[in-house]
Amino acid sequence: QKSHELNALEFLKTNQVDAVIMCAIENDWDLIKQYRQYGLIGICNEYVADPEVLMVRADQEGGMYAGTKYLLNRGYRKLAFCTGQQAIRYNDKLEDLNSDRYRGYLRALREFDLEPAVEWQFTDVGTIADGQDVLQRIMVMKHRPDAVIAGSDQAAAGMIAEAQTMQLKVPEELAVLGFDDQPLSQVVARPLTTIHQPVHEIGDRIANMVADDLEEKTVEARQVVLPLSVVVRQSV
Repeated sequence: QKSHELNALEFLKTNQVDAVIMCAIENDWDLIKQYRQYGLIGICNEYVADPEVLMVRADQEGGMYAGTKYLLNRGYRKLAFCTGQQAIRYNDKLEDLNSDRYRGYLRALREFDLEPAVEWQFTDVGTIADGQDVLQRIMVMKHRPDAVIAGSDQAAAGMIAEAQTMQLKVPEELAVLGFDDQPLSQVVARPLTTIHQPVHEIGDRIANMVADDLEEKTVEARQVVLPLSVVVRQSV
């Protein structure tokens, strides 16, 4: 919540802490950056257009490109795409998690001379229930995709559960690719092939960068982007 975030930043202003590490940003950056006069702010897995701020995030575009390319190399050509935001935006000047992922998806498709099918793009998908709903919608289509990029492991798990209910074989009749590599991805009925987010490394890197900066040690790069990787299991 915005109020909780500001309460944490107030600790900087009152000298109760030397630094705050933010893993999500609720308030406008113009408001948050005012607190930098009181102490150090580190950012992880968020997007801030400020070259001076310490930031570590994952390469969302590269991760989605790798996942989409993996599906294409496995022979899938009709790929559905799910995103968690309200509407897919694609603009080279815009940087956020969802638009970066969509860029990676498009880049991989176009290497195979493919274009995204609008009817196979699903927005506001993030939960298990959302994944179930997406699969229900796919199954009534006249022309169905042969693989779904779920956008999150929770949504992918919902698709796996719904596929069981419908007696749909995964991946023989429909492949499902998750995103995040959460513990859930290994315990669903069909363990998920997914894209691994290096969350522990992100936490380690930003903590070390903040500590070095506080101790006035040299921080080689103030902004670090870490690669993602495909974890192969059984859903593709």
